[in-house]
Amino acid sequence: MLLEISTQRKNSISITPLIDVVFILLLFFMLSSTFNLAKQIELNASSGALSLSSTIQKILLHSETEVIINDVRYQWDSPLIAEQLKGFGSRGERVVLAARSHVRIQRVITLIDQVYAAGVTKLNVSGSVAP
Repeated sequence: MLLEISTQRKNSISITPLIDVVFILLLFFMLSSTFNLAKQIELNASSGALSLSSTIQKILLHSETEVIINDVRYQWDSPLIAEQLKGFGSRGERVVLAARSHVRIQRVITLIDQVYAAGVTKLNVSGSVAP
C-alpha cells in the first residue's frame, strides 16, 4: 500500500484585517479628538510701581455676584460696569484688578476679558487685597 503524502500548504496569517482595524482606529481617534487651541490671555508684567501722577482705578471682585469699582458696589450683571470700564479705556487710565480668595478663577478671567474688551490697555492684576 502506498502512502499518500499530501502537500498541504501551510496557512499563513493574512495581515489585511489587521491593517483594516488599525485604519479604523486611526480614523476614530482623528475624528474624535479636538484641535482647538486654549484661549489665552496676555498679561504684561509691570516694571516697577505705578506712577503717582496718573489716576489709578481700582476694581475688586468681591464675590461671585459683586464687583467693587472705586469703592462703589455693582452687581455682576449690571450694565454700569461696562460703562465704567469703557470710560477707563477711553481715558487711557491705569486699572488695578484684585479678587477675594474665595472667588473662582474663571470669574476673574471673565472680568479680565471684559476689561480688555472695554479698551483698557494698562491693567495690573494684584495678588493682594486690602481688608
